[in-house]
Amino acid sequence: MRITRVASKSCAPTQGFDQILRVAADERTRDRFPHAPDVRGVLAAAQPVLRQARPQPAVIQSLQRFNLELNNTAGASAAERLTHPRALVVITGQQPALFGGPLLTLHKCIGAVLLARALEQAHGAPVVPVFWVHSVDHDITEANRVLVPGGGDWRRAVTSIVAAGRCLARVALDEQALAEIGALADALDLPRQLQPTLGETLAHWSTRCLMHLLPPDLGVVLADAHQLMPHCAEFWQRSIVERNAMGEAVATGTARVQALGQEAQVMPRDPLQLFREDTTGARARVLSVGGLRCETAQGAQPTNEQELLALAAAHPDRFSPGVLLRPLLQQWLLPVCAHVNGPAENAYFAQLPELFAAARLPLPALLPRPSLSWVPRRAERWIKQFGVDPESLLTLPSAWPTPAPSESAEQQKLQQAAQALAQIAHDAGATSGAEAQAAAFSATIAKATERFLAALEHRRNETEGSARTARHKLSALLHPHSEPQERALSAWAVLGPTAREDIATAFTNFDPFDYRHALVRLGAEELS
Repeated sequence: MRITRVASKSCAPTQGFDQILRVAADERTRDRFPHAPDVRGVLAAAQPVLRQARPQPAVIQSLQRFNLELNNTAGASAAERLTHPRALVVITGQQPALFGGPLLTLHKCIGAVLLARALEQAHGAPVVPVFWVHSVDHDITEANRVLVPGGGDWRRAVTSIVAAGRCLARVALDEQALAEIGALADALDLPRQLQPTLGETLAHWSTRCLMHLLPPDLGVVLADAHQLMPHCAEFWQRSIVERNAMGEAVATGTARVQALGQEAQVMPRDPLQLFREDTTGARARVLSVGGLRCETAQGAQPTNEQELLALAAAHPDRFSPGVLLRPLLQQWLLPVCAHVNGPAENAYFAQLPELFAAARLPLPALLPRPSLSWVPRRAERWIKQFGVDPESLLTLPSAWPTPAPSESAEQQKLQQAAQALAQIAHDAGATSGAEAQAAAFSATIAKATERFLAALEHRRNETEGSARTARHKLSALLHPHSEPQERALSAWAVLGPTAREDIATAFTNFDPFDYRHALVRLGAEELS
């Protein structure tokens, strides 16, 4: 295995604030990102976190139960460490999706673990990595798609799963979904024990698929958002009561991002950023501008503050946060000192400092997630056939060389030599009177040369055809459907049955503070 770091460009494009975090300090954005993305910066962010209330025992117990249910005993033990009075949390997360989601989900998870380990040495107390499963999200379009092998390339597949507006933690898999997933699992060579069971939710099954990729002793706490919502009644009530101040904070943060010449990642339809479920389990947006009301399929239904407060007290599990409110909820539940984020998340975090201040919660440090491209063992042969420097594969395929037919210098020399020999024979025959013998000799030379050139041409076409085929396969692997690999392909699609072992090896000595893109060549040593 060989890991090469390259500048973060092309294959893993970053933009705006994420690029600033990765490669440069910018004084203009210091109020957006006051904590440097290094050990010192994260420990500075941790100081006010240590002064906030410790996690509720019920929250820790819920985390332990969920991880034991998944047989993640290392994660359950890590959750228990949150009882330490100086414990901190490094958090990351992603929405559930078919087969555990794209590779970036795995990269976030490992990044949080590596960062937590590095911080714990400096902090001298537990730093617990937490992966937040966004199971209260309801974007079924994003969750219900996967690329699987087909026709020498990748085909985009979806299932018949219907969410009907419900969050992914309430979407149970029926027999038809199980049959469709089974067919896709065979195409991806998924271990049989990870097949979903009848009635299992999409969120739970996705989390199982992710967990099976992780080394068993990793010690990451998997946190199902839906299972934590019952402990959030006070947070919902505070958000409802203080909605005006929080809305002003969102508007201020958004305006400051725009003043820096950056596009705001999130333009909220309503500053409250709150959802509640109706009696069918479908999510309804709570709107506050122009009077409190809930936006349902039947239209906006009027409500009032007292009704919402009473519902939050009696049924806190029926509420969930919008994208800008979620980081505040995580901070309220857990002592988060740092987030490991993707580019879009870092962009919307730039809108949040004023909102954290309005909610009287400490602003955590932000760190870019690890960014990797994986080259499985089978692809080393393609690299050799293509005849390209492996690191240059991280540029977009439009910049790659295209194998084109061309006559080799050896072929030209051979033709010139045959012509020269025929001329010598002709001249010798003319001076000695052996013209017929010279003509026969020249004909033999011409035919032999023609046969040899044809053999060379056939071999050249084979080589160039192999190079073109290898180019296509490498393009499909590293830039499937013109997207970066880590955003489009699952670990199962790229790594196959040896995924867990290869992941454990690749991250053994991985530096979480090196934000350059990593090219991981699993078979480089075998063929180098």
